[in-house]
Amino acid sequence: LLTLWFTPCLMTSIEVFHCERNYDNKLSITVDPTTLCTGGIYIISCVVAGLVFLSLGLLMPIYFILTIKKLRDGEGLTVESRYSELFEYYRSKWAYFESIHLLRRTLLNASVALSYISDNEMLPTKITMLVVNVVFWLLLEYADPMVAFYGHLPYRCHKEKVNLYHVLERISALASILGNIFALGSEFFTKASTVETFGLLFITLNISLFVPLVIIGWRVSRDMDSNLLSDGQSTVLEMSPFD
Repeated sequence: LLTLWFTPCLMTSIEVFHCERNYDNKLSITVDPTTLCTGGIYIISCVVAGLVFLSLGLLMPIYFILTIKKLRDGEGLTVESRYSELFEYYRSKWAYFESIHLLRRTLLNASVALSYISDNEMLPTKITMLVVNVVFWLLLEYADPMVAFYGHLPYRCHKEKVNLYHVLERISALASILGNIFALGSEFFTKASTVETFGLLFITLNISLFVPLVIIGWRVSRDMDSNLLSDGQSTVLEMSPFD
């Protein structure tokens, strides 16, 4: 539940830094036009929002990483652990990879906050988002952190069985990168028709990737209790190290 609310809470905290002119032509917080972006109240609001962002976006993932490492090296990673939902889909070596997901979301939201602070200048934000997502994708390919769950891709487009969990993560990461590229490309064109074309391409891309994701996810769910795993590979419920 905490990870589910992680991104919304981060987004809410950074909204304090987003100021625009209100109906009186005074600079105020966008989500609360009655609060001006000047004076002691605004400074206190920024300090509180910054502390929330840092504690939730930085300290919490680090805490999860250290705790899961301690569990792995001590009593072991078991389904009885209160943190099992954070590591049940990852290999023991990378059991804390969900926390890397959280740190990625923190950096993406921090880049949005950067645009608020820099008077809505979006180019640095879009470049930062692209870099963060590319680094995350490279780490995903290097670590291969997902537990092994082998099956065929939809429509037999690949004859060999592949790790469906890893495919899902890979498609999601690549979709984010392509979306960032389209968003970055729109910064260099001023014609409305060109910007709309980038938008349509992004929508088409998301739809074309969403359908395989749904099909693969359905197959994973359908085959969860089947015997697709070979010897030496861990199921989600076993949680035994195999790497």
